[in-house]
Amino acid sequence: GIEIDRGGFRWEVVEPPQEGLKIVPILAKNLLLSGVVAVFAGGASVFVRELGDDAIRKSEQLKARSNIPLLGEVSQLVPDKLTLPWNYSLKKAQENSFSTLQVIQWQPVKESLDLIYTNLQLLYSVAQLKSIAITSTVPGEGKSTLSLGLALSAGRLDRKVLLIDSDLRQGVLHKNLGIANDDGLSNVLAGKTNNPNIQKISILDSTIDVLASGSASVDPVKLLSTPKLELLIKS
Repeated sequence: GIEIDRGGFRWEVVEPPQEGLKIVPILAKNLLLSGVVAVFAGGASVFVRELGDDAIRKSEQLKARSNIPLLGEVSQLVPDKLTLPWNYSLKKAQENSFSTLQVIQWQPVKESLDLIYTNLQLLYSVAQLKSIAITSTVPGEGKSTLSLGLALSAGRLDRKVLLIDSDLRQGVLHKNLGIANDDGLSNVLAGKTNNPNIQKISILDSTIDVLASGSASVDPVKLLSTPKLELLIKS
């Protein structure tokens, strides 16, 4: 400040100013770093999620986690130049244009169901095994298809089979088979009839009896909990 009061410094321009170079931000570098970080973060998140994921998606996982014997595995619908596109699973086939009868006539599915029934016979003697109940956690997983396929597998071995559609909300067996739905299971359990309408069908060199679900019920759990169901199964 004192020097400035005396008249300042004798400044001299040594070199004119130059235009500066842009150092940051560099878009390409930032994108590359972001990509690397995203890859590591994605891998870490997948690893953490798999550690906490206890869902079973493959038959090998089921074998590893359970002591219950695995009876078989129904084949997925793989490429078929004549009838089926390459990316149709069993569930998708049922949701779309392929009927249950078309699915169970497909040779890999038919053979898988035959194998499951054979394994059932190996685990339980014919004298012990009188009835089989098939269920699943959510709708549309193929209960009707599996039930019908197993019934036909037993019928091909000259077993006397009665297939009962116990889906009292949305029974579909009568639609798939083109049979009547009157005096079905719900009607018997509700006491509306004492004579269940048991119908005989012949499919795929197999003859079985079928009892349709009957009229839709507003409280199927109550009907299926009545002693009448146990008496019906025994009879």
